[in-house]
Amino acid sequence: MRALVCLCSLAALLSAAPLENILSEAQRQELGLKHQQAIAESDYLKRSWISPLLVQGAYQQSQSRFDQIQSDRTYTTIGARIDQDIFRSGGILAAQRYADALKEASLIGVQSELQGRLAEAYGLLFGIWRLEAQIEKQQLLAANARIEVQRKQERFDQGVIDSSLLHRALLDRNALSAGILELKESLDRTKSAFLELSDRAIESIAPPALKLPDKEAFLGGALALQAARSQRHAAGHYTTMIASQYRPRLSVGASYQHYLEDDTPPAQGGAQQSAYGWGLTLTVPLDLKGRYESQGVRLEAKIAQKRQHLAHQEQVRHYVQTRTRLAHLDRQIALAQEDIELYGALLAQTVKRIEAGSQTEDDRVVMANAKAAREIDLRLYTLSYQEALVMLHLRSSGAL
Repeated sequence: MRALVCLCSLAALLSAAPLENILSEAQRQELGLKHQQAIAESDYLKRSWISPLLVQGAYQQSQSRFDQIQSDRTYTTIGARIDQDIFRSGGILAAQRYADALKEASLIGVQSELQGRLAEAYGLLFGIWRLEAQIEKQQLLAANARIEVQRKQERFDQGVIDSSLLHRALLDRNALSAGILELKESLDRTKSAFLELSDRAIESIAPPALKLPDKEAFLGGALALQAARSQRHAAGHYTTMIASQYRPRLSVGASYQHYLEDDTPPAQGGAQQSAYGWGLTLTVPLDLKGRYESQGVRLEAKIAQKRQHLAHQEQVRHYVQTRTRLAHLDRQIALAQEDIELYGALLAQTVKRIEAGSQTEDDRVVMANAKAAREIDLRLYTLSYQEALVMLHLRSSGAL
């Protein structure tokens, strides 16, 4: 029940915004071109087994002299031929399936690159939001530190405390002020890094409101698993392709040639001939090294299968780790909410005591700042919670 309350309060704290592509237009165009390139290369590979039709043309000129008679002749030859494998002991079908598997792997690779860049961009974005919140919290703590310095100064002037306590209060105030400067410098660097990936205004982006995906849905769409599966399929088809190179194959050949003697029209005895032919060729390779090459690619297929199993285990571990981290953040959120309620009650009591004259306005400011600082802690926990969900969703297309 407590966890349910935490989740409900978390949803109320977040702005409802989907997980969107925040990459710049140039980044998206580059990835779009890589997507098209992957498709084009796969289409070429899928048809690489088809032999080209060779068209040839020749022009020849000859000159002969016999008994003071010179004869000049020109010849034109036009022809076409093709040699095409029509059976490779399963190699043709395996080549097409191999091309399809490589296409799938390449497209998943492009999608993985997209998700990787999005993860980097969102990581920087959450870093910006986190730094802004930390600066705000540090400013509240610095304000309280200044009040504490004033109090210590007054007590020192009255001779109630020695200089060491005042010195310690000054050091705490200065450390908070220096920390704010460091946080602002880090914020500027993070913003610059984000703008290298995105052309969106940071103020126009809200933290996305996501939920923990179902484990089966996450694993079903995990890009790493899809990539490992495609690579395993490609390795299996490649094994068949290599094996077919050392098995019998059947090819068909055909040719056509047209011959024309240009200087004399056919009606006056000029030569004009045509010739064509076709045939089947059965090739049985006898290559001893084929056994060793086939053995190597079979081992590669087994390695790909093992990689798929390891990828599955890694994704399961990551899902479990994320779920554990979310549960831990749920507890931190609940504790922060309890502290905020407590600070609210203390602040109300402080106001009453100010009215009674037992406390000062500085006491109210200190308590209000402490309550606001704890509210910022709640925002930081919420950002960490949602960042973990974003990174989990980016690993899986099924979770988006």
